[in-house]
Amino acid sequence: GSYMPTPLVYRGHLYVLQNQGILDCYELETGRELYRQRLPHGGRGFSGSPVAADGVLYLPGEDGDVFAVKAGPGFELLSRNGLGEVLMSTPALSEGMMFLRAHHHVSAVGRGEAGPETGALETLWFPIVRSVRSTASAASSRAADRENRLREAV
Repeated sequence: GSYMPTPLVYRGHLYVLQNQGILDCYELETGRELYRQRLPHGGRGFSGSPVAADGVLYLPGEDGDVFAVKAGPGFELLSRNGLGEVLMSTPALSEGMMFLRAHHHVSAVGRGEAGPETGALETLWFPIVRSVRSTASAASSRAADRENRLREAV
C-alpha cells in the first residue's frame, strides 16, 4: 500500500500510488483492482500525492518528474514532465494552473497548446521563488534599505 502519498478518488476510481512508483487503480463501487502498473521513474520514489484534472492524473516523483496518466480503468502513460530537481511535495491546482514546490524553486505550469489529452505541461514561469533563503535575504535587505533611508531623512 501507500505510505506517503495520499490515495486519490477521481471519477469513480480509487488510485493508490505506492512510494516505489507502483500505481494501483480500483473500481470505487466494488473495490475490484483494475490495474497495477510501475511507473518508469529513476528510482528515488514518490512522496507527493497524486492530483487530477481534466481526466488526467499527475503523479509527482522525487526524481523531479511529473507523470501524467490518463484517468480511467486502463493504464495509459500520457507524458513524463521533468522539472530537473527533487520534488517531494503534492502539486496544488488552481484555475488551470499547477503549482509545484521543488527543492530550490516553485514553478507554475499549465497545459501546452496540445491540451489535456496529452498530459504535456508547459512551464509558464520558472522560478517564482528562488529559494526560502534567497527570499529571506532579499526581505532583510529591503528592510535594511528602508531603515537606512529613514536614518538619512532624520
